Amino acid sequence: MINFKINYKIKIIFIVFLLTFVFSCAYGPQQEKKSTLNYLNGEHYQSRANALIPIQIGNFISPVPVPFVVERIEKNTVIKGVAFLRQVDQFGNYDLPIRFQKIILLKENITICETTSNNEGFFSFSAPLNNGIYTIKLSNDKFNIEKNINVNSYSLEKVELIANKRPFQK
Repeated sequence: MINFKINYKIKIIFIVFLLTFVFSCAYGPQQEKKSTLNYLNGEHYQSRANALIPIQIGNFISPVPVPFVVERIEKNTVIKGVAFLRQVDQFGNYDLPIRFQKIILLKENITICETTSNNEGFFSFSAPLNNGIYTIKLSNDKFNIEKNINVNSYSLEKVELIANKRPFQK
């Protein structure tokens, strides 16, 4: 009979431990980022948890709870692409890179981050971004580019910004 009570108490301790673990893992931001599989491998959340420590006092086993601490680890989303001006003339189609221009990443008209295109027109953003629709914008005297992108992973590559020439103004 004592063994049954001890086993029963161990089962209760295990259930309390399991519930503590489940509820502690629910801690995090309002909007989860990206794939849930990334959370399981500890890439974005880490836990510093010991366990419930059972202490036996006489015939009783009483658990001493050690709370789980779950921390969120920020991971940057990388957006890479190229900005160019597509030319069409009698010789065919060709792309001219838009060099050394400031490119802005916006969400709901709020600047998230900025970068500059290189000599070949390539650019790259790296920031902790939630899922959603973002706007990449390049605006100067010669070109006007605005493109909406859907961020739902940690890497977006081959984003093409095709420029339109601004009309000639006197």
